Amino acid sequence: MFLSRKVQDPIQLQQKLIHVQSELKKQQKRLNNYKQTYKYQMIEQLKQENAILESDNEELEEHLYSLEEKLDKYKSHLDVANIKVHMYQQALEKMNHEYSQLKDDYQDLKNDYKKLQDHLFHAQSSKQQIKEELVNKNKEVERYVQYKVQYEHRVEQLETQHNVLNKENDHYQNMNVMLKNQNRRLEENYKKFLIRYLVKQLLAIRGAKQIATQREPSSKERLIFELEKKLNDISNEIQELEN
Repeated sequence: MFLSRKVQDPIQLQQKLIHVQSELKKQQKRLNNYKQTYKYQMIEQLKQENAILESDNEELEEHLYSLEEKLDKYKSHLDVANIKVHMYQQALEKMNHEYSQLKDDYQDLKNDYKKLQDHLFHAQSSKQQIKEELVNKNKEVERYVQYKVQYEHRVEQLETQHNVLNKENDHYQNMNVMLKNQNRRLEENYKKFLIRYLVKQLLAIRGAKQIATQREPSSKERLIFELEKKLNDISNEIQELEN
């Protein structure tokens, strides 16, 4: 009985060994299947994430284009406002010069009128001469009075125009400041969206790099080198924008 058990032990061990080897092969096969499934799922997940990043990238590019158009529009408005401010300043200088010239002319007329009065005072020795001179001088006085009325009317017009130009000049100065502030805020927003756009590209390239690592070795190294170069370029560009 003892001899029979000893004879059966190697057989049982052989059977157990075969069973263990079979189980080991099954487990290895399951492990390989799991690895292949996990690898496929990772590739599909990376593809989906890359598609989402590409969609976000297109939206950011459209938004970036819209911001650039707005920036050009505000710059154009700012240039027009600067031109109008310059034109009004020139018109204001011209009117100031004309106003100064009219003041000089008015002073000359006052001097002439005083001379006429002095001349009339000294011409009383001859009545006829005085009458004739009075007629002439009265005509001159009438012309002077008419000119004075015209002058005063012109001065009022110039003062009114001067006030209007000052108000318009203040308006365009304020508009100029407002456009500069809007332009600065727009440039800041443009910079922020450009950074977001570059970060999205950075994430997209990183996702592409992860996919590239699953390729054949012959093309994987060259593709990874190109992706790493793009990563470095975009990182440097983001650092320059943040500074």
